[in-house]
Amino acid sequence: MNENKEKYYQDIREKILPLIKNGLNDLTLLSQKAEGAFPSEIINALSDFKIEINNSNRLFVPHEVTFPEPNPIDYEWRFTKKTSENISNIIKNKELTIGCFGVPTVFQALILEKRKYIFLFDINPFFNSLIKGNYKKNIIYCDLNNKLIKEYNFDIIIMDPPWYKDYYLNWIKQAINNLKENGTLYITKIPNLVRPNAKEEWLYIKKFFDKNLIFKETSLEITYETPFFELETLNTLNISTLGNWRTSVLVECILKVKKNYIPDKFPIRNWKRFMFGNKVVSLLLKNDDYRKIKIRSPYKNGEYTLKTVSNRDEDRKNVNFITSRNKVLIIEGTIKVYQFLVNLNNSYSFQSSLSNNLTNDEINQLKIIYSLIGV
Repeated sequence: MNENKEKYYQDIREKILPLIKNGLNDLTLLSQKAEGAFPSEIINALSDFKIEINNSNRLFVPHEVTFPEPNPIDYEWRFTKKTSENISNIIKNKELTIGCFGVPTVFQALILEKRKYIFLFDINPFFNSLIKGNYKKNIIYCDLNNKLIKEYNFDIIIMDPPWYKDYYLNWIKQAINNLKENGTLYITKIPNLVRPNAKEEWLYIKKFFDKNLIFKETSLEITYETPFFELETLNTLNISTLGNWRTSVLVECILKVKKNYIPDKFPIRNWKRFMFGNKVVSLLLKNDDYRKIKIRSPYKNGEYTLKTVSNRDEDRKNVNFITSRNKVLIIEGTIKVYQFLVNLNNSYSFQSSLSNNLTNDEINQLKIIYSLIGV
């Protein structure tokens, strides 16, 4: 074990052991208090201690709003209904203009309150078809890491960036560009133990905050729904279904001086997304990939469920097919697979989705893809 990892486990133990000493031994409750540490990392950190942790099954309660299943490639962890309502209730003045950056459940809570001036900016292309009425036109499909939003100015922006330093800085720059003078930004805090060095990353981000915004943490705890893709990963790690364990806190910032930033550009990857029922499937399309269809698992043992939820994990590096249940493949011949998914999206029938020029081997490969989608 490298020194950085051992220090990380020591930090987890310093957080968790006093809680256990005081009688808390439920893994879900410990995880809620562990400042972002993944449940398997908590277990690993305590492996040398003779401690029995209760890892009993809990009922998974999905969000009451019918949204597409969260997509792991887009860092889609969504707030619980209660959290979304709590954030909505902070904003008393119903005449304010509000930008929701990557927080669809807050947008939905604001709709239910019949707020007039609310807009959702999100990379998920399927929300528009599920929101009813005049609010459809207030959903802007975009990648906030690569789109400079110029034409909007808000009294309030609520955002939940992916929990990485570069993304945070980019999203905060977007917010500063789009806030009115003395506008308010509500943003989630990167938990200290979500990974090694997360605390240092947050301190770096806070320095940027302090240059541009008046910063204060609120007492409002943020709770996230455990998405299906994370449940699948926990299951592969022999961790029973947990409740909604992932938490953060809300930070409130007041804009000091209006500025115009040009956010950094991130590499644009050609992910194509499909929705089958509520399940979401993503394929990384290579426009010159006309090879014969060939698929493989990223693991030597041939497993198709990803054992991680981190977008920067080495196991994810070559994956170019992923479902909202964290089923993954490394695929050659993405042009043919893309056409199959387009056809399947229109028909839902395997046989009628096949092109005429496929070999029997390719059809067998597509059968595996079809089974992983779970149509």
